[in-house]
Amino acid sequence: SFRKRTKMYFEKLDDFLHHARMLARHRSWLHEHELSVYMRYGPRYINGSKMTVVDVANVQAKRKGRGLFTAFMDQLEDTNSTIYVENVLNERLCPWLERRGYVSAGELMMPSYYRLSRVAMEMADTGDLTAP
Repeated sequence: SFRKRTKMYFEKLDDFLHHARMLARHRSWLHEHELSVYMRYGPRYINGSKMTVVDVANVQAKRKGRGLFTAFMDQLEDTNSTIYVENVLNERLCPWLERRGYVSAGELMMPSYYRLSRVAMEMADTGDLTAP
């Protein structure tokens, strides 16, 4: 069932983030049934400021339009991490990310998007973008 598949993803995402935060850097594929996501956790420069981010670097879906990636991103966004979606190749994904509050990182060849955590947004408002 959809609920069972997404529950397994949530557990794998929680494990990934737990290990990543302990190690300060981490990378791993999260595989489950119809969706595989390659993620990295570590430093990245956004608007000239070094931040710790969760990179969504590669997504492979066996069948698109099933809601698995949406459910995955919902869960990832609920962790209040700064998220960077790298090299978006699916043209439908760009406006979808923008509707969810992501900002273009400005790459011309392969668009990338980011969404700051609440802490990073507050620090940006005060001019201190050396955020976690």
